[in-house]
Amino acid sequence: MSGGVRGFAPSSFVWAPLEDDDAVLTPALVEEENTEGVVLRDMAGRHWTARGPGVDQLCPQPGFDFSRHDVCSLGVEADLETIELFLRSRFCKGLVYSQLGDALIAINPNRHMPFYGRDKVDEYQALDASLPPHVFSVGAQAYKHMCNSMESQVVMVVGEPGSGKSQAAKHVVDFLNMASSPPEIEEKLGSLHDLLAPFISRRVIPEGSHDQVSAGSGWSSTKAIPMVTLEFDADQFICGVSVNLVGLELGSLSSAVAEDERTFDVFYALLRGADEELDQSLDLVSGSDFHCTRVEEDDGDEGAFVAMTRGMEQVGLTEGERLDIFRVLAGIMHLSNISFSTVDGNVEANEDAVTVAAEVLQVDADALGDVLVTTEIRGSHEPLESEGEGRVLVERLLELMYARLVRYVVDRCTALLSPGGDEVESCIAVLQLPHLAPSRATDFELSAAPGWRTACT
Repeated sequence: MSGGVRGFAPSSFVWAPLEDDDAVLTPALVEEENTEGVVLRDMAGRHWTARGPGVDQLCPQPGFDFSRHDVCSLGVEADLETIELFLRSRFCKGLVYSQLGDALIAINPNRHMPFYGRDKVDEYQALDASLPPHVFSVGAQAYKHMCNSMESQVVMVVGEPGSGKSQAAKHVVDFLNMASSPPEIEEKLGSLHDLLAPFISRRVIPEGSHDQVSAGSGWSSTKAIPMVTLEFDADQFICGVSVNLVGLELGSLSSAVAEDERTFDVFYALLRGADEELDQSLDLVSGSDFHCTRVEEDDGDEGAFVAMTRGMEQVGLTEGERLDIFRVLAGIMHLSNISFSTVDGNVEANEDAVTVAAEVLQVDADALGDVLVTTEIRGSHEPLESEGEGRVLVERLLELMYARLVRYVVDRCTALLSPGGDEVESCIAVLQLPHLAPSRATDFELSAAPGWRTACT
């Protein structure tokens, strides 16, 4: 399409390739269009001219029909390039949602978008077919089908790492919560994401940028398959909530993870957000001082701790339960520092590290030390044969402890969000399917009734 005047209007907003790097697009305003190209000005006031193929890359192009929001409207002959241009043009206009028949396509804007409040819930609750695509429309359609058919529904959120699956799933749950929860459930359910996310996610820093990213940079990649099931009574109000997990990816607690990669976000949140009294009681220092955390925490982790603890309080976890959870997390970090040596032919665990871990976990240090230097073979306890065997044993212990801790948190959330008393008539499950690296995984029960209707986003 190169050549000729396209019709870019002055002061119109476009995404444009940088003058010195056409692989990077930046927001810009059109100054003018002439026979040489399109004169642009970016947000910093810098001017340059897009010429030839560079004009083809400006997005959106003049004349694009933004009233079309369904990929299916392109026809069955549309190729991948046409579909990509359609989605990119809408995205560059700030339209992050498009339809694909009954499914919704969501493109992660990687920034806050101001259209998820109560006013939008009220708008999409009306089920007006003329409304533009939105993640709330997925929740609204699932609720409509459930009410009309009295059959349970499943909303599946699928996509690549970093595509915004967790937030999309959260928005669906938020819509259904605000639209159909009684007061005693609404606040608790609204805090569920902030509580659970740090336990099943770890922040991923873009490759090659560890030394130049700001606090909180990267994205939190979910390392499990979570499903939140909303249970409805005969009046179609939420009467209970259950949480299930599959495939908690425990490999990120292993020493096999690269030295500059993070493990689960909850450890860094605790390290950064704990007050002085909690720090002292759990003997916490910096993340780089623990074998299983490896890297320093940052300011972004402090915000995660505040949100997580607020979520714990609102869901209903007692102060004692919260302290027990923090104690197990700290115990895992201290256990990860245990090293082994061979003395007179016997493998021994570092006594100082064992003592600190035992104090934090409030268990007997001698009993813990004995457990760490023996292995059970065919019902009998045998001493470790090598220091490497001891390291493997510790890593398996960390994984087992963390898996059981997460199970406890999930089970407590389900219990506190399901007051009981109302008979469940039907359900809507919101299932998030993240990318899972091939590693060891601990399976939690995932129960989905056969024959449930499935919607996708």
